[in-house]
Amino acid sequence: MKIKKILLDICILLCIGTFMFSTFKIFEFQMEMRKIEQEQKEIEQLLETTPSTNEEVEEPRFTPESFDKLKEVNKDYVFYLEFDSGIISLPIVQSYDNDYYLRRSFKRKSSLQGTPFVDYRNLLNDDNITMYGHYVYADASKMFTPLTKLKKQENYETNKIVRLHFRDETRTYVVAYVYEFDYTKTQYDYTIRNFASQEALDDFFAYPKKHQYYDTNVDIELGDSFITFQTCVRNQDTKRLIVVAKQIEE
Repeated sequence: MKIKKILLDICILLCIGTFMFSTFKIFEFQMEMRKIEQEQKEIEQLLETTPSTNEEVEEPRFTPESFDKLKEVNKDYVFYLEFDSGIISLPIVQSYDNDYYLRRSFKRKSSLQGTPFVDYRNLLNDDNITMYGHYVYADASKMFTPLTKLKKQENYETNKIVRLHFRDETRTYVVAYVYEFDYTKTQYDYTIRNFASQEALDDFFAYPKKHQYYDTNVDIELGDSFITFQTCVRNQDTKRLIVVAKQIEE
């Protein structure tokens, strides 16, 4: 009987310990989410402009002054990414490797959501600029998670226009390809930066054309510039969702 009671007490203690640990992890996660939300609000405040005295004139959010403010917060800031639909609106950074911002916020604080970043090998005048951002399981609106909307063709028209706001220019893009790939089953490299010939470019886009979710009727030719987004796929660790957008003139 004593052995049974001891075992029962151990089970009770283990249950209590598990409950307390789970409660702590939930609390820790909620606190981190609040910190991330607060940081994003502070970033948005830096983009606010002085109201115009002319009610008919809308003051731009992205100016050399607002760029400099964000640059003061983080020297690695390179541009602000914004979809016209608003599904993603975030500052983008670039570091000396592709690991630093995986678990750091824009203010370089510990963060499970990280900060979307440009591939460290990229120059900003490359043919192809690659960006990485987390898929956030707990919140479908965070980081690059909203890119999953583009897997459905009915969401394309609403979410196809993307803008990169630099200090002295804004580049506009239209989504051209949306596809997934499994890095354990293919050697395809979506991060190639520049292309010397149309043949090389055609080879590069052979995989996206074959595996795209739908045809956007947007073609990319030699001399065009484009951006590549990469994020994870829910519950499929070896797969990646890729969205490619072509620079356009307006």
